[in-house]
Amino acid sequence: MAWLIGLTILALSSAVKGQESGATAPPVGHFAVTDEHHNPCLLMTVGMTFHVPYVKNDTKSTGAVTSYHLPADANVTGSCEEDTKKNQKKEASITLSWADGFNVTVKFKRNDTVFYAKEIIARYVLNSDVFPDCKDEGEAKKVNGTSHDIHAMPGRSYLCHVAVNVTLGNATVTFSGLQVQPFMVKGSNFSKAEECPADMSTTSTVHTTIHHTDPANTTVHHTTVPANTTVHHTPTPHHTVPANTTVHHTTVPANTTVHHTPTPSPTPTP
Repeated sequence: MAWLIGLTILALSSAVKGQESGATAPPVGHFAVTDEHHNPCLLMTVGMTFHVPYVKNDTKSTGAVTSYHLPADANVTGSCEEDTKKNQKKEASITLSWADGFNVTVKFKRNDTVFYAKEIIARYVLNSDVFPDCKDEGEAKKVNGTSHDIHAMPGRSYLCHVAVNVTLGNATVTFSGLQVQPFMVKGSNFSKAEECPADMSTTSTVHTTIHHTDPANTTVHHTTVPANTTVHHTPTPHHTVPANTTVHHTTVPANTTVHHTPTPSPTPTP
């Protein structure tokens, strides 16, 4: 049974320990891919939080959603492919790995006018630490999606302080404090940044819209948004929570402002 879930961030430690309370911002890591001469060719500063649905090992096969952070000290691999042939499209990628079987890969493509995130792939392994009471423990999973919202001119970096959410199949990844430059890197510093529209139009700190298609009988774990945080939500249609659904709520702290601000998604020229 298809239904929509609005989900806030559930904090985990950088060691990927599942939690159901105590929301915190994800740790922000500074990552670089180097070429064969050990020169940086792809730079990324980012915090990531993954929101992943799974099935519990109970008599009702209850659905649940857990969240975990990308550690700031994740291992970095990747490639920078700069083809000098005229009109040849260029590609680059970065893979961040941690724990046992957890990683995320972001692939970039560019032409003469724009670079963008071509594909985002997340892999994880079901285990009781991250997915409490999960069914099929030890099973490896993979989800993927795209985000043309992450884009800028070649030779510049993309910058977005406001959280950017990307749907990966039935999961979602939230990018926080993202700055990335996958092409034309000079030295170890980012080039001039192109800021995302949400950064330029507001002083908000969070922009969250998460849509999941999950089975009935789902437990959703909600955690508290930190005080003095402005939250921007894209409105979602009213829905009826399926029968046998357990929803855990906590109260949003005082001094928290909620706005509804949908952000358009430009489609870059391939």
